[in-house]
Amino acid sequence: MKTFKNLKIKSKDSQILKDILSSVISGLPSNWKFRNDLVDDYAKNVSKSKDEVGCFESPIISKQQGFVWFVIWEKELSVVNIVPPVSGELTFDDYNSILDTFYKDCVLNSLTGKSVDVKISGGIYDIETLAGTNTFNALNKWEKLCNHSTGNSHPNDFERWADFVSLAFKEKSELTPNILSRWLVEERNWKDDDLVSELMLDYEYGLSLLEHYAENHQS
Repeated sequence: MKTFKNLKIKSKDSQILKDILSSVISGLPSNWKFRNDLVDDYAKNVSKSKDEVGCFESPIISKQQGFVWFVIWEKELSVVNIVPPVSGELTFDDYNSILDTFYKDCVLNSLTGKSVDVKISGGIYDIETLAGTNTFNALNKWEKLCNHSTGNSHPNDFERWADFVSLAFKEKSELTPNILSRWLVEERNWKDDDLVSELMLDYEYGLSLLEHYAENHQS
């Protein structure tokens, strides 16, 4: 499954991050534009210093354009969002293409000689890594054996579903209800949107119920 990439630059010295941001701004290629007007508004709204905020208007990339928000939070300089200049939302491919170009054309040269940790996440979810192997195996077993018209309502299907949810809670799985929903639709081709929505809510409710029990009734 596709996802939005992340670009994060970490340093124990916040001044290094400010220097990098300043260097990016001063060294922008001619086809990129620093949007100082938008930075002013953002900095005021979130009570940040202007030297910790960057907004960059991209050229047309893969037929799309975006405003790249590059902001320092808690000793981390990262792309916090990329939004189109008009209302709407960029696709995963458009967002990631703009981020990759921003890093290559605008950021990379500013990192030379800097002691920082740079991470760019991939644009694809590895569902097994995200969920955890045991949780994913339980999820996969339920999905393959269950009735796709009823989900988890048959007793045998519910038992396998309950095993999956219990393991997700026990192992503190990073599998979110939204990603579960996307996986069912995009990877396993479930067609009943109402049933998928119900399963997403069941998963969220099941985790919350187990958390309440663990916090309040376990000795």
